Amino acid sequence: MLKKFEYDTAGRLKVVKDDSGTTLETYYYGASRERLMTDIAGVGKTYYAWGGGGVICEYTEATGFSTPDFAYSYQYAGGLIPT
Repeated sequence: MLKKFEYDTAGRLKVVKDDSGTTLETYYYGASRERLMTDIAGVGKTYYAWGGGGVICEYTEATGFSTPDFAYSYQYAGGLIPT
């Protein structure tokens, strides 16, 4: 299956469609260019919470539900390299 990608005027990925034109994924961005939400057709939505210049946690909402659930939390170690 071929995929078609559409970008907004800022060059960010906006929509992914299959070769028949059906929308598979849609991406939404905030005023500061950060991705706020991903909507995957038939699966659900992922919401991104930002802080300090990066994603700090994600929430997911399955299709057919109206309340997001906590999914992931990220902890950044700055420039530290594990030894």
